[in-house]
Amino acid sequence: MRAKMQGPGAVAQSCRSNRPTLAFQTLQTGIWDHDSTEKLAFDPKFRDSRSGYVTFGSAAIVLYLQRMAYEPFNWHGRIDIPHAIVEHVIPSYNSRGRPAIVLTLKSPPKFYNIRSTDDLHLYAGVETPSASEFLPDFASLTLNDRPSANRLERLCSLSTRHSKNSALCMVYSLEFPDVRTAQHAYQHVKDFSVSDAYCWKTMASIDRMQTIESEVEAVERKLCDYGPSVPLSFNFAVRFQLTALLLEGYITPLKMIDLIPMVHALTRAHGPEFTASALRQLTRSIPIPSPSTRAEQFKVENFLGLLKESIEDCRLREMIGQDLGKKQKKHHHLALIYKTTVTPTGTSSL
Repeated sequence: MRAKMQGPGAVAQSCRSNRPTLAFQTLQTGIWDHDSTEKLAFDPKFRDSRSGYVTFGSAAIVLYLQRMAYEPFNWHGRIDIPHAIVEHVIPSYNSRGRPAIVLTLKSPPKFYNIRSTDDLHLYAGVETPSASEFLPDFASLTLNDRPSANRLERLCSLSTRHSKNSALCMVYSLEFPDVRTAQHAYQHVKDFSVSDAYCWKTMASIDRMQTIESEVEAVERKLCDYGPSVPLSFNFAVRFQLTALLLEGYITPLKMIDLIPMVHALTRAHGPEFTASALRQLTRSIPIPSPSTRAEQFKVENFLGLLKESIEDCRLREMIGQDLGKKQKKHHHLALIYKTTVTPTGTSSL
């Protein structure tokens, strides 16, 4: 009865203010690093110029990127971020003084090209969609003759010119038009927030003006310096583990460039088996960057120290001989297999 007395305009305004769909201005993706003062800093690698809407569902966050008139953003985009892959959230102000919500992910989200424009009003929050509208189903991803099956097209990245960005850049910064909207958005992801002491501060930024693709190419050139002419101590096992550390985001490309010569020295001193095992174990010692982690934990010198400790541990316990050598002697017909799981947006290795 009170709703009727308020009139339809007031009711509509009330629904809009409570809905979990909010407008944002731009999206940036990048990586974490530390500035000269050893403060956590955002290193942006890709900027999507499209504005859009973010919807906070019960199991996922959905970003809708509105089509622009010019390339490469002349298509309607969608990004699905399940709650399960959100590591932490930092509400802050970016380098331009604009309010932003920064999400750190554990693994890449899913990217889609919205091929059917029939449901665009749902992404903008004009109507309250059901929960199923925000999670892609297999039928919607199967391209066949049925019109309903052509709504979404799964993509590997947001831009073909930034194909490695989706796999290596796990930091997503959403810039909002005003503080009030950003604060409203934060309420929906507060469960993932870092400590209040680090909230709503000005986020340090490192803009190296380099894409993640160019940095990865520099790593590949560095690895080529240790080609066939280099002794076999720098073998496939060592190279595989170095590549896994890079592609899974444990070590940034620029730090990997500095680490490669150090790893080569370790292989010459201790052998490839011990070194490869130490590199594999390094993933357990590198935390996900956050305002509360120490910058020393991400320095190349620290990585080298951890590798040396692991090599010494392997030597003392003779892990390689117990776990691999004896098995190979007993089962000489077996061979070691290196496994990599490849998805549209990234890889994971064992």
